[in-house]
Amino acid sequence: MIAAALAAGAGAGAGAGAGAGAPSSATAAAQVAYTELKTLLRGFEWFADGDRVQQAFAENATRPEVWLAWIGDGLEESGASSNDQVIAAANGLLALADPQEAGRYQVDVREAAGVQVGDHNTQHNEFHLPPREIDWPCEVGVVPPLADCRQQRPVDHELAAVAAAETVVVCQILSGLGGVGKTQPAANLC
Repeated sequence: MIAAALAAGAGAGAGAGAGAGAPSSATAAAQVAYTELKTLLRGFEWFADGDRVQQAFAENATRPEVWLAWIGDGLEESGASSNDQVIAAANGLLALADPQEAGRYQVDVREAAGVQVGDHNTQHNEFHLPPREIDWPCEVGVVPPLADCRQQRPVDHELAAVAAAETVVVCQILSGLGGVGKTQPAANLC
């Protein structure tokens, strides 16, 4: 959103010099808001070298996807993207320079958790819920019913012997091609 505000502010500033007459009051206000946002950003180390930032804009002026991604990385690295003053200034600039773009970010997130607003975001959520106690054995899914005409097999006796033993069984694996009868011995053991 801040990068979008910078792009809108740069466009408003460029448009003012192009016209033959004096800039409109809305354009002048957008230019002032753009200057204020850039001044706030220069307070962050990543943006302190204004020449480097202006050079990046100039080199990629016709490719906004390049400098928007680059400046977005800088906003994130510097911490400017989460600064309340910077966000407020960017919102103000968007409202003046590009009211349609400003409306994209009017989102109510009260009582929400893990919400993202904007474009090209990365989100890392960590919800620290207390661990839930699990009662063993823990059934996951539905055990299929035994077939009416099922016949006992040697594997049934082997699995039953392991299950009845006093030792702890970590895992039993039944493998084979489809249709050879893996599900029925497992259901019988359950």
